[in-house]
Amino acid sequence: MFKDFSRKYISAFALVSFCALAAALLIKLTAVIFSPFADFFNRYISFIPRGILAYATALIPFSLAEAIIIMAIPLALIYIIYCATVAARRGKLMRHIFNLLGTISLVISLFIINFGIAYDCTPIEKKLEIETGNLTVEDVFNASKIVLEEIKEVEASLERNKNGEAISPYSFDEMKWALVSEYEKMSKDYSFVSPLSVWPKRIALSLPMRYTGIVGVYTFFTGEANVNTCQSNYAVCFTAAHEMAHQRGIAPEDEANFVAFLTLYNSNDDFFKYAGLMEVFNYMANAVYNENEELYYELLTNFSESILKEYTAEQEYSAQFYDNIAEEVSSAVNDAYLKLQGQSAGTRSYGLVTDLATAYFLNK
Repeated sequence: MFKDFSRKYISAFALVSFCALAAALLIKLTAVIFSPFADFFNRYISFIPRGILAYATALIPFSLAEAIIIMAIPLALIYIIYCATVAARRGKLMRHIFNLLGTISLVISLFIINFGIAYDCTPIEKKLEIETGNLTVEDVFNASKIVLEEIKEVEASLERNKNGEAISPYSFDEMKWALVSEYEKMSKDYSFVSPLSVWPKRIALSLPMRYTGIVGVYTFFTGEANVNTCQSNYAVCFTAAHEMAHQRGIAPEDEANFVAFLTLYNSNDDFFKYAGLMEVFNYMANAVYNENEELYYELLTNFSESILKEYTAEQEYSAQFYDNIAEEVSSAVNDAYLKLQGQSAGTRSYGLVTDLATAYFLNK
């Protein structure tokens, strides 16, 4: 009876997809239990499909993922209408449902194999031998002062616009190639960073997407690192480096932030170094504020006029995109996704880079 049912309703595509999902889930379970397996799989197995997708879509001048997302809603509606009318009338509704389930299974399998395993790798602090335990707000404050002094050293060579914002010496296209070069150096210095020579793409609908709170996204199903360009110049640079870290197999948000920081900080380019330091300082200063406002305001007294103008301009510009339904929904979805991947802090995990950066600067 089951054979008759499966022969009638379950296509070869759906059957293969279900088997692929079962295999992917078994691999995921092994990775969760044994992190060295996750390290090996992410670096040498996931790297293959992830790299194939990245290089293939790099040939397309626009973000394929963005185009797919835009077309997904109308295509889904058309498919639902078709299933409810034509397929149901022809007695093929069940077959279509199983094909849809097969497609979903295939997407989940692709996620696990391409990117999901990366969440189970050995934590970056162990790979880099950075001790992040028992840090205090005073430690973060002291490290923040070190970062602030380094910002002052590199900002002197930068030009600024009338709002006080540092002007990037690069167009977006020039920046993406420069970042590729920086990541090529990173992959030689750190074996856990996959050696991909692919670049980030700008999001065409950056302005409306900014209202969702999304400033960048790595899409595992196309291999693209997508960047929202409706940000300050240094933030666009850091976001691009962050999404490129994901593209190279760094999944946890705090780790992607830290790898992005290291990539920019180790650059010989002052603007790149400035972008890395400014973004990390922002996380650290916020952490100090949340724990001890008195120390935060003491930190403010060390700001140069140019740094204060930069932060003020960024905050004033970003304020218009907050506190709306789209941003709240997007944040909730992202929070749920991150928790599902084992990042218990959810969206707060982005700020956990504070611990890594604090330990890094205090032990330099």
